[in-house]
Amino acid sequence: IDKARSKFATSAERGIEYLIKHGLLTDNHEEIAEFLHYFPFLDRIQIGEYLSGASPKNRNVLEAYVKMIPMENVKLEGALRRLLARFKLPG
Repeated sequence: IDKARSKFATSAERGIEYLIKHGLLTDNHEEIAEFLHYFPFLDRIQIGEYLSGASPKNRNVLEAYVKMIPMENVKLEGALRRLLARFKLPG
């Protein structure tokens, strides 16, 4: 896990690929979203970079990730705060 965390700190894509290659994570968008959502040691900037990727896989992970954040009966401002507290937008 330490090696994956080190790879993730420089590139979320590489960290996730490492975990998949070593059987610690499957190449399933919902499982990747859970990993990004529940592991507190991950870099918020790298999470944002990964979720903003242009590939269909990244978009599916983003959709699954957002669905994990409770936003029912929350005003738009509150929902955006909840979402952006978990990762940083690139740029």
